[in-house]
Amino acid sequence: MASSLFNHIQGSKRSRWAEFVRETGTENLMLVAIDAAKFTQKALICTIYGDILVKPFEFDASMTGFKYLKKVIHTEKEVNGLKEVVVGIETTGHFYEDLVRRCQSNGFHVRTLNAVNTAQERQALLNWSKTDNLDLMAIVQ
Repeated sequence: MASSLFNHIQGSKRSRWAEFVRETGTENLMLVAIDAAKFTQKALICTIYGDILVKPFEFDASMTGFKYLKKVIHTEKEVNGLKEVVVGIETTGHFYEDLVRRCQSNGFHVRTLNAVNTAQERQALLNWSKTDNLDLMAIVQ
């Protein structure tokens, strides 16, 4: 018989992500995938079920661009009645660092992904072309 300490695959240390999703409810989550770049960044907004709320769009890698991103996020959050925003950002060079800091300071939950992971996701989809839109879909996955 297993001890009650091990009633979860991770033992007594539960996954903070699993607890966050469980407490929030999947129907209340908005996912924002961001492909960070030097000058022009790209984002996609969807639900956790893959329903695209905002098709891929570009915004400047500046404070003005971030304000635009924030405006789009808040508008969609309100229109769709969502409670929490999870931002996934691919770690490319150092371009992602400001976005992570700004997103966290605005109360978004930030998940960073290694660029190798998005490349592997594209490979699993048997799609070897390199485009920002495919990267956004890989970040969401």
